[in-house]
Amino acid sequence: MDFGGRDDYATAMVMQPDGKVVLAGYAPGASGEGISFAVARLDRDGTPDATFGQGGRVRVNFGSGNDQAYAVALQSDGRILVAGFADVGTNRDFGLARLNVNGSLDASFGTNGKVTTSIGAAADRAYALLVQPDGKIVLGGTSDAGSTTGLDFALARYTASGQLDPGFGTGGKVTTAVAKGSTSDTVYALALHEGRIFAAGGETDFMLAKYTAAGALDTTFGAGGTLAGLFRSTVGAARGLAVTRVDGQDRLLLAGNANNDTAAARLNLSGALDPTFGEGGRRVIAVSARDWDEASALAVQADGNVVLGGWANDATTTGNFTVLRLTAAGQPDASFGQGGVVVTPLAPSGKNDRARALLLQPDGRVPATRVLLAGERVPGFSDFAATRYWP
Repeated sequence: MDFGGRDDYATAMVMQPDGKVVLAGYAPGASGEGISFAVARLDRDGTPDATFGQGGRVRVNFGSGNDQAYAVALQSDGRILVAGFADVGTNRDFGLARLNVNGSLDASFGTNGKVTTSIGAAADRAYALLVQPDGKIVLGGTSDAGSTTGLDFALARYTASGQLDPGFGTGGKVTTAVAKGSTSDTVYALALHEGRIFAAGGETDFMLAKYTAAGALDTTFGAGGTLAGLFRSTVGAARGLAVTRVDGQDRLLLAGNANNDTAAARLNLSGALDPTFGEGGRRVIAVSARDWDEASALAVQADGNVVLGGWANDATTTGNFTVLRLTAAGQPDASFGQGGVVVTPLAPSGKNDRARALLLQPDGRVPATRVLLAGERVPGFSDFAATRYWP
């Protein structure tokens, strides 16, 4: 799907109750103007939804600079939240927009449908978004406070109408330096459990933090509320996070990459690795013989099997869409693809296709669920792309 400019990137995806799929990302203007939030809606069969925006596409501009969306979610009334970062003057801040069901900006939210939030003294970027049952909105990302800690975990919480929530952190904002010596602590995924917020991310290794409903670190988790170094890697991050139930107990499931390989881990709610998953709570899979592969997102099937979506390099291309399936015990599922892995090249050899979002799409046929991946395909310039698989 092309937005009419040069490189368009789909970074997030959510499914509506009617089965339509909303993709979010970013795209430059057709005439070379600044980069904007880009949102598309597809019908169940993958065709653009003509009732949304213009031909199924919507752009959101915060200014004339570089605005990029990395997360999307639905509110209970069907309105669409899109989050990322926006250039505001000389600063880069959290950016949040709300669209009506038809794709128009919701003027009752923030200022003309948009909100920007400065967290630190320098650049702030949001990569994760969740909607609480009470309607409050949480963004997660990174903030450069310009201090010796470098980039820190950053969260902001808003009321349903787009105002910062004064009951969260300091004026609605929280920052956390997770790993000592790290200067790149970034939140890529959020999950909610019994009113408490889990934030996962990293840049050198998997990192986690747990917060109370008021935004304070929950000291019952990890070391004083944070956890780092799950894989002891020098390059890596958790990019997917879910709470799943195993043997009657809730667990945290994470996916991402560690030392350039696809990685997953399962923890109990106190932060200890679950020894019944993978090898001592961890699973690393080298999909590619080349230098990089990663899981960008995860989902848990009704039978407990874990589906990971992402991308992997191969001998001739920079990247291909990749789906992996693990059993509930963290072992590659031999009944899926080849040894639990499916690799899908979308563009000609030497091009860069990367899947960045995944969801399970219910279907009235047999089997009852499909696996849907979204990201970018590069036939020349990058375009939004989505693929669907039998589970």
